[in-house]
Amino acid sequence: MDEKQLARVIAAEFGDDVEKQTEVIFETPGKMGQPKTLFVAEALGVASLLTSIVGLALQLYDRNMKQATLVALLDEQAHKPSEVSSETRRTIIARVADRVVSQA
Repeated sequence: MDEKQLARVIAAEFGDDVEKQTEVIFETPGKMGQPKTLFVAEALGVASLLTSIVGLALQLYDRNMKQATLVALLDEQAHKPSEVSSETRRTIIARVADRVVSQA
């Protein structure tokens, strides 16, 4: 599974708004508009964080690495958007790490 496929699978777990915003990021990288509502802003933040973490996870992961090590590296290196709560951020990191490790 490539970076975009993995991000789409996990985005779907967060609901339609995150899934839509993930597609916006893929279709127009670097050209995201201003969200119209706070909820859309949060969905955009989650989608942005998700897409960046997936790419980072695929770059960092080594088959000999334990999942906890990957989670720690992602938590340390991933950006921290203000629209995303720390709990949601940790959930995204855990889900990405779980998928990457299970696919190896």
